[in-house]
Amino acid sequence: MNRTDDTPRAAPRRIPSFHITPGRRRGDGWTPVKQAEFIGELAETRSVTKAARRVGMTRETAYRLRRRKWSASF
Repeated sequence: MNRTDDTPRAAPRRIPSFHITPGRRRGDGWTPVKQAEFIGELAETRSVTKAARRVGMTRETAYRLRRRKWSASF
């Protein structure tokens, strides 16, 4: 089926507000974009494991990030 301009689009996922947790710069780590994507996935799935997997990270590193100083909103 071809998409036309009047075809309804899925509503964009709303990412809840939060503050990025500062950390070391690593290409394979919790970048600000990856943190934002994770929060969006978490809001959608309500599962830390599933949300982390969807952004290419692990549940353990998500909890480790949450324990960092300045990460209260994460």
